[in-house]
Amino acid sequence: MSKRTILILEDDEGRIEGFKKAVAGLGPEYSLRLWHDAPTMIAECADCFGEACLISLDYQLLRRPGAIGPPGNGSDVAEFLCNQKPVCPTIIHTSAYDRRWAMYNALRFAKWDVHVIAPLGPYWIRDSWTALVRVLLAL
Repeated sequence: MSKRTILILEDDEGRIEGFKKAVAGLGPEYSLRLWHDAPTMIAECADCFGEACLISLDYQLLRRPGAIGPPGNGSDVAEFLCNQKPVCPTIIHTSAYDRRWAMYNALRFAKWDVHVIAPLGPYWIRDSWTALVRVLLAL
């Protein structure tokens, strides 16, 4: 069976560890491709579309030590995706309420299957995000 890849935009180390554990728990056929900044994800993610089974986007990104250039934000990636043919379900996982819904509306208008998870509580990745992923991937 070929790998099914989950593409994630996230800069927070705690969340990154949570996503790594969650994806590992889905089974050996799932892998994670993660970006810390919007410009790099925009430049690279289309090459992953053939194996992508899910995309999950944060909005607010902080510049990482040693990074060149601004990190951009999830809206930058959502705008890029809006100009692509939808390839898989997408989750918006940001606490930035207004930005969350702006990204959601843009992607829905572009015919993407998009969902929202509010990052509430310490176990939201393990519980809410993973539960939604399992539904979207029919696991």
